[in-house]
Amino acid sequence: MSNQYTKKNKQNNHKIIINKLFKKYYYSDKIKPIKFYDNAYIFKSDIINDNKKKSGIYKITNKLNGKTYIGSSINLGTRFLRYFNLSYLSKVKNHLTISRAIITYGYINFNIEILEYCDIKFLLIREQFYMDFYKPEYNIAKIAGSTLGVKPSELTKKKISESLACALAQKNFHKKNRLLGINKLILKTHTLETKELMSKSHSGEKNSIFGKKHSKKTLDLMRKIKTGKILSSKTRKAITIAHGISIYIYKFVACASCAACADNTSNDKNKFLLINKFDSIREAGRNLGISHSTITKYLKSGNLFKNTYKFSKFILKN
Repeated sequence: MSNQYTKKNKQNNHKIIINKLFKKYYYSDKIKPIKFYDNAYIFKSDIINDNKKKSGIYKITNKLNGKTYIGSSINLGTRFLRYFNLSYLSKVKNHLTISRAIITYGYINFNIEILEYCDIKFLLIREQFYMDFYKPEYNIAKIAGSTLGVKPSELTKKKISESLACALAQKNFHKKNRLLGINKLILKTHTLETKELMSKSHSGEKNSIFGKKHSKKTLDLMRKIKTGKILSSKTRKAITIAHGISIYIYKFVACASCAACADNTSNDKNKFLLINKFDSIREAGRNLGISHSTITKYLKSGNLFKNTYKFSKFILKN
């Protein structure tokens, strides 16, 4: 009992000593900030860059209604970077009054003051001092470093519960996979939207090999790697469509009114009926049981194959 009492006394004495050290500078009717930024929007870059890797206390003031917020951070630059991130503010607006205020009034209607830079171990003590001094309206919790007084909504409680349940399920899932020796990346699948974004982020000038050419040695290595590799039918089809020439197969139908029309393929009364289409010359050759060179020959000459079939790269108009 005496040991606990002595420990509490030492902690209280420590706080009193710390506050005495700062008393001659800050216990006055008016506190002079170390830095003052009259417009959070205009001085955004200065606010972030001036306070990188610095620990201290800051005050945010709404210029329209005079309401204030007191905060502290071990890295003020990072903290302000978050304030200037609308996505972050939207996520925390339900339990941070200052975030809702910034979204409502806009950065241009707030000024930011750096009240003091101080050692990390003194942050909460100094923050509490300024909270007691200014009595900031935007601070829900009245004790520095505490969430006391902050009442989460039913929706927030539900989200926290779901998040914890999801985190626990994921932890158990990955633990099971580790025991089975399964890599979690193997089980992950990207959405079509994500795949498209990933593709765009590496296309054109963003591609690491944009404008570069592979050396002969590299090309030889790539060729060796692909040697003997069996492509799926889906991949082969995609390559054919990308690089092949579409071939249309038409059947010659002569006019039945007279025998003379049958000998003249250019007669307007004659017709060509589309009977098939292939994505490349080779594919057409494989399906018809003839060589691709034969199809090429008839394409160039325009003659009918077996006096019945016409090969064309284009859709014919009858």
